[in-house]
Amino acid sequence: MIAQPVNTATSLAYVVVGARLAAGRVNAGTRGRRLAGAALVMVGLGSAAYHGPGTRWGKVLHDVSLATMVAVVVLENARLVRVLRREGRTTSEVFVELGRTHARPAALLGAGLVFYVPTRTGKALCRPRSPLQGHGVWHLLTALGLGSWASRVSAATPEAP
Repeated sequence: MIAQPVNTATSLAYVVVGARLAAGRVNAGTRGRRLAGAALVMVGLGSAAYHGPGTRWGKVLHDVSLATMVAVVVLENARLVRVLRREGRTTSEVFVELGRTHARPAALLGAGLVFYVPTRTGKALCRPRSPLQGHGVWHLLTALGLGSWASRVSAATPEAP
């Protein structure tokens, strides 16, 4: 049985975006983009396991995949900053580049939070069986936001020789 049909289905947005990132053309930021793509696929499968059957193992997979995605974001952002500093960029130039690469992803993730906060488990607008799911919108917007982030950061971060 699928406990939360809409949230299970929208979890697959992470899989689609992640697979697209991982399968994208080879360029300067391929390694980081593929790493982020693999992490997004994990997030999608973990989220589907959690919202679908809702087992204890589904929750573990969900939580581990989210921690993995956070680690990838931190590591890839740190790598971008190292590359920019190695190029001789000043602190203000690094911040400008981070603003350029992160503006669209931040807007998508911020919009996702607007839906996440009132609709997460235990909140007043949480209706797991309803076809109208704010949490499902969260899935869609964060999948797009993380995909945008991975594409932009990988394009701005050349591979180390």
